[in-house]
Amino acid sequence: MISTSVEKIAIEKESTATVGITPQDGEQLDLGETTLEFIHTPGHTMGSLCIYLKEDKVLFTGDNILGLGTTVISPDEGDMTSYIKSLHKMLNYDIEKICPGHGPEIDAPIEKIHELIDHRHQRELQMLDLIGSGKNSMDDIFSAIYRDIHPGLHNTARRQIQAHINKLVEEKKIEQTGNIYRIVH
Repeated sequence: MISTSVEKIAIEKESTATVGITPQDGEQLDLGETTLEFIHTPGHTMGSLCIYLKEDKVLFTGDNILGLGTTVISPDEGDMTSYIKSLHKMLNYDIEKICPGHGPEIDAPIEKIHELIDHRHQRELQMLDLIGSGKNSMDDIFSAIYRDIHPGLHNTARRQIQAHINKLVEEKKIEQTGNIYRIVH
């Protein structure tokens, strides 16, 4: 059962919305013929949560998985390592449909989750190749990956790169000195 403490927590940094309960990972809410399971899925933000509608095998993913494209992982709010772990965690559920916070429903959920994991893995390989070939700064990587991106998305793209860089540093695959990266041998 869900804890019903009256502790108030902010849903987002700048939000004034509060909730009166804090569901724990794996907690279930029995609504009679409907069971909701709360799944902590940090990554997009560290407080990200998915809700699994057990009887219908539907996963509500919020911003963790979008109907189109990929979600942004920004180091000031989320974590790439946690995000990929959360995607793997979602594979443990018997899902027949994903209802994202944005975009159309996803009727091939397992394939979509694998596609997202593969996309992140391929991006990391691309970044490692770039760094290994001497494109070893944020500007170099940004220019190689995001050639034709709208100027309004430049900062978001750079934060996305930094999220991958942070993961690669954490895994000791690269080292970062200032804004220069190098492969760890």
